Amino acid sequence: MGQPRPEGDTTGTAAPSHGTGLHGEGPISDMALARLARSGHASARRAAEELRDRHQHAAVRYASLCAATPRAADELALEAAHTALRTVSATSDLAWRPHLLNAVLRTASSWIDSGRAGELGADLRAWRRADPPTAPGPLREAYGRLPSATQTVLWHDLVERDDEAETARLTGATAEAVRGWRDNAREALEAAYVRIYEDSAEGGCRAFKRLVVAFAKRMVVTSARQDAAFDDPGLDAHLAQCAHCGRAFDDLLRMRDRPDLLLAEGLLGWGGARYLAEQAADGRRRGDFTAAEPAPEGRRRRGPARATAREGGTRLPRLPEGPRGRRRLLMVGAFVGVAVAVPAALIALTLRPATHPPVAAAITPGLTGPDAAAAAPSAPSPSVKTSASASPSPSAGRSASAGPHPSAARSTPPSRPTVPGATVAWDFGEKTGDTTRDTSGSGNDGHLVGPPVRSSLHGGSLQFDGHHQYVQGTRAAVDTNSSFSVSAWVNLGTLDDFHVVAAQDGDDISGFFLQYDPRAGRWAMAMRDEDSTHSDKDQAVSVTRPAIGTWVHLTGVYDDPADQIRLYVNGVLEGTARHNGDWGAGGQFTVGRCLWNGDAADRFQGAIDDVRTFPRALTATEAATLAGRS
Repeated sequence: MGQPRPEGDTTGTAAPSHGTGLHGEGPISDMALARLARSGHASARRAAEELRDRHQHAAVRYASLCAATPRAADELALEAAHTALRTVSATSDLAWRPHLLNAVLRTASSWIDSGRAGELGADLRAWRRADPPTAPGPLREAYGRLPSATQTVLWHDLVERDDEAETARLTGATAEAVRGWRDNAREALEAAYVRIYEDSAEGGCRAFKRLVVAFAKRMVVTSARQDAAFDDPGLDAHLAQCAHCGRAFDDLLRMRDRPDLLLAEGLLGWGGARYLAEQAADGRRRGDFTAAEPAPEGRRRRGPARATAREGGTRLPRLPEGPRGRRRLLMVGAFVGVAVAVPAALIALTLRPATHPPVAAAITPGLTGPDAAAAAPSAPSPSVKTSASASPSPSAGRSASAGPHPSAARSTPPSRPTVPGATVAWDFGEKTGDTTRDTSGSGNDGHLVGPPVRSSLHGGSLQFDGHHQYVQGTRAAVDTNSSFSVSAWVNLGTLDDFHVVAAQDGDDISGFFLQYDPRAGRWAMAMRDEDSTHSDKDQAVSVTRPAIGTWVHLTGVYDDPADQIRLYVNGVLEGTARHNGDWGAGGQFTVGRCLWNGDAADRFQGAIDDVRTFPRALTATEAATLAGRS
């Protein structure tokens, strides 16, 4: 169909029937309007007004996710519009809508730096405190290499769900031209991404880069059974160690699975899934089926990158993952003459519908209900290694807000799957009393300090206020010098601070911390090399971002022979970290707090249920069983 013309070149194009330029002469592209608005020409003001009419509603929608009040959102969107215009030049070649939305986020960040943080939402402030990476990733770089018309078609087709006529107006082209560009736009983005990935491959990555691309392109979703299994230990091992290749594999799958979510999250940096959900909800209110119902995709993504290298003591977070569905990832097609599928431990998992509530909102910070479902895909995404270097620290203070208030739908009790060999099993099913019975048979009953409030939600759980409440066993539950595992159902009530789900006391600090880490904005399983706050730490961090008021299952594993920490979220491996500084924390096992600098710290705010410990490193299958996914 040809390549998109440079912005502003409308030669040979007919005006869409519904849109005209500044003087009725035909459509003018967004970039042509932006250049004209900055030119000092007599039509500059009209050009700026036309840009505002086309895009300001979207800026206000995104600003509403960032700001604490409607008035602040309006002001934020207006300031961002001026910022967006100031940052384009005569040579700029970009899609205006994502450029404007990024200006909203940059403006919000400048408000935080200038003392206006109180006018912004708590989720955005927490994300900013976590010190998100500022360097553009390969997706943003690949997108930026495309002509602006192709960028515009991608964004408005996938994210905004605009029709061809509207996209034609924004590109200054015909609907027929937009139709042709749309047919090739995704392939162009994928090709640009693959070039960037392959060109940047170094060392051992060079031997696997073609395999990574080939495998990602063959992934599809099917409800059929696996007829053949594929096992490439070399690729498995490489993806387990290499953040560069793991991220590429993940992103390439997402391009086929949920390109709308990939673009929204990858290009906006914060709140992309929430913006997508708001757009879909707005479409439902308008009765716009196209906007409200994402088009079905033929492929389903795999989990995110398997490893994240230490760079300057930090590890970079990945895109969030979606809820667990009932579909299976298969690899289709012949590779060296054999129909193949990637190993079940890494990709292919057949899932039963969970007996606990779906965790769609877990992919979208602070998003629950239909908006979360609109933003979330319907299939699982096993993911692996990623980590961060934030350390557990005492709470500076807790919010006085109440814990989560799950809806009735979220109070459905989960099944209690059996994984043998637990050394602690606290179900919190008792109706009264200050003791919870250890049903593992080890006799390590828990004493309720505070005490936490008993609740019938989730089949019997405890509600913690984040101030004085926790559960303390009579003794240690695991030997932290050796392999062990700890798991729990968790419903977080706030994102304001560190919140420890489970730990075990040493003399000065806990021997491990299964927790929410606000610096990373993720779940984490952390261990330190010595019984000291000054010792080195290792921490496996989730890909999934916690969502307030949503139940999620966590399993933290320390595999001593492998010198590895692993973190599973809802039965899927989402983070790993190397750890070889063993020491024995022989104190009491605790739920809802840790020990830091000799004092109780980081008390949990929210609800916890079904806590278990094991004197071994659980397998991926056992972690999935505990989460009700087997």
